Amino acid sequence: NINISKAITSEKKETFNKGSNTRLNQVIKFQSLRKRVLDLEEKNEELKNSLDDANKKLRVRNDSANRYFDQQRKQEALRKHVIELEETNAKAQKNIEQKREELIQKSAEIMQKDETLQKHTFELQETNANIQTILEDSKRKNID
Repeated sequence: NINISKAITSEKKETFNKGSNTRLNQVIKFQSLRKRVLDLEEKNEELKNSLDDANKKLRVRNDSANRYFDQQRKQEALRKHVIELEETNAKAQKNIEQKREELIQKSAEIMQKDETLQKHTFELQETNANIQTILEDSKRKNID
């Protein structure tokens, strides 16, 4: 009877010890898992911060690239505008040259007409002088 009682007590202790060990193992596992979760959350926060930093750097680079390409587009637009202005200037220069030639030609024509006019004026003055002389001669003959 005592042996049976001891065996039952021993079995209860073993069962209790097994249960305690199982609970202890579960607590240890839970604490280990909890520590692992905390470590992963900390690592996740570090990765988020690293990702934020990388995104900031990327935005800065992107902004810089956008400014560069905007500048390139503006320079290209200015280059095209300069080319257009040069073409317009060349056309204007050609037009000015053509007008200059026309003015030179008209000036030559005017000078030629002026010479002809001076010649006719001289001829008219001679004719007028001759008429005056004839009139004076005629007046003298009439008076005499």
